Amino acid sequence: MNTDDSGLINITNDFSHDIRPCWLPDRMGLLFSSNRDGDYGIYVMRSEGSDILNLTNTSSPADEWVPDYYEP
Repeated sequence: MNTDDSGLINITNDFSHDIRPCWLPDRMGLLFSSNRDGDYGIYVMRSEGSDILNLTNTSSPADEWVPDYYEP
């Protein structure tokens, strides 16, 4: 999305519940939580929506959540 609210693009484009996005420090990608594999896990993807990877692909039934990124 542009700063004037134009150019909105859905970059996850999945039927799952994708929540809590936060930028990676280099601004080249995003971390987010999703239940696309059943339980909530932490995913990373490039800023344009490609190369989605589950970082917490475990057999544990526990949900993992993305912490808010804080840059001092």
